Amino acid sequence: MQRFLAPSLLLAALAVSSFARSSEAGTCGCMDLADLKHRSEEVKIALDGFQSEITNLQGQMLKERRPIYYTPAQAQKMRDTVQAALDRNAAGKLPTGASGDTDNLCNISVNERATACMQESARVHEQQHRDACLKTLSASAVVSSVSTPGGFKDRFERKHAPLISYAIEETVGYFAEKTFVSNQINSLEGPCKPPPPPQIERDYTSQPRKARRPASPDPVQQTKSLVDPVRRLFGK
Repeated sequence: MQRFLAPSLLLAALAVSSFARSSEAGTCGCMDLADLKHRSEEVKIALDGFQSEITNLQGQMLKERRPIYYTPAQAQKMRDTVQAALDRNAAGKLPTGASGDTDNLCNISVNERATACMQESARVHEQQHRDACLKTLSASAVVSSVSTPGGFKDRFERKHAPLISYAIEETVGYFAEKTFVSNQINSLEGPCKPPPPPQIERDYTSQPRKARRPASPDPVQQTKSLVDPVRRLFGK
């Protein structure tokens, strides 16, 4: 009897992804903050896209009461849907170039034209695929997949895996990358913040002094000075 992937198992798989390793290589610096923030947006869009695909697949399997197995064509269609959303987000922005691949021998490659920081971000993602790949890698499996000319099969085909397992693995990769990017942004935003402009204190000692205005005469004293000569004239 074929069994569907229970929603509880799916949630458990996604929860485990939050503990995925993140790189501490320290390849990102202040100049990478803009790329990191842009990549954070890209990762969120990719996560939303693959989680939406997972939900759709679960609904379809429950409706049709049959498993939906992985094929390269279906996986590519899924990637194309997510990439279209990423392309819409990148309109008017320079792409981060954070892309990579893990082959069927579990070797990682990343876009060498990207910055060192974005290459590291891609490696964090691809490491999740590599870890999953190494669990299924064996000489007999590789030989059997290439023994028939024109009949090469990737590791998901070799396992006859459900399509949803491919989507979950991609989600785990993006969760790991999300952790890496968030950690880098948090560690850089403080040290990379420009210092506040210096406070200019005016030196009043160098300013020319204003001439002191004479005090206003006392009206009582002024009246007395006018009356006294008159009194003296009359002998009073």
